[in-house]
Amino acid sequence: MTKTTNNSGQWKSGQSGNPKGRPPKTPSLAEILRVKGEETVLVGAEVMTRNQALAKLVWQYVSTGEVMLLNHKRLVVKNVDEWLEALGCLILMAGYTPLGNDAEAVVRVIREAPS
Repeated sequence: MTKTTNNSGQWKSGQSGNPKGRPPKTPSLAEILRVKGEETVLVGAEVMTRNQALAKLVWQYVSTGEVMLLNHKRLVVKNVDEWLEALGCLILMAGYTPLGNDAEAVVRVIREAPS
């Protein structure tokens, strides 16, 4: 058998201590969600990615206070905190910096926004 380590016990250059090689990397949750989000779905008569469908649903929920989900269940905002949580989700989806937990500041900004 050929010696695969040097005198200090380290593997020689180009040699591996694992003859089967490195095990396959398990995909991260972010990678799994990215792949699933790129799949296409039929929403009404429109074909879109799951990410686009989710963004459309969140936008409708935030802008109208209610949305019909893909499983035909109706979701209605019950209070301002629930609405702010949905708004925060929309903001994160859009890649903006979170506004923090100051609900009053968010409501003030929305009320003062030009029409």
